[in-house]
Amino acid sequence: MADKDQWTKVVQRVPARPLAVVAEAEIKRAAATILGLPVNSSGIELEFGAPEHGWLNFLLSSSGQRVEWWLSEAFDPFRADERESGKSEHTFVPWLERMAVGENPALAIEMEGPWGVALVTPMNAPTIRVSFTAAEKLFVDAAVDRLIFVRDFYQQLVAFWESDAFASQWKQWSTRSPSWSIRSAIIEKAIK
Repeated sequence: MADKDQWTKVVQRVPARPLAVVAEAEIKRAAATILGLPVNSSGIELEFGAPEHGWLNFLLSSSGQRVEWWLSEAFDPFRADERESGKSEHTFVPWLERMAVGENPALAIEMEGPWGVALVTPMNAPTIRVSFTAAEKLFVDAAVDRLIFVRDFYQQLVAFWESDAFASQWKQWSTRSPSWSIRSAIIEKAIK
């Protein structure tokens, strides 16, 4: 795996603007030239902590690598409105939908200061490289089958979202009504 501090070099090449303004290709090109080879992975695991005062701990593990993001309700990565508006760079399900149909999107999660970023770059089909950072440091750099990644991430995300444990703690996450589903017909068709 590449030296985690090398991610700083990638970030320094990217203009200090929101990801939505920066071309994904520019970020991916910079990352590909600096990072070493990814670790081969057969899948991923997600863990979600209990919500507390609008914050939620999110952990992603793959082949001995692990990244931790602190999700903020102020920049809710579960939002349904982003999905309907076609913006996919800040929310989980639209990002996974784009991956499911063969795109290589970037994901940027605002953590009220630092950013959590996931970059997807193609390798030899069906393998993709998925690189996860937190606060500009690389923590997970994995080569994994595209649909296995989408399936693992999506199924664990839905299981968490629909769990009784999360429902019982909803008020610690948000003041809004939990009236939306994060299920996706696009993803479910792709991972059958």
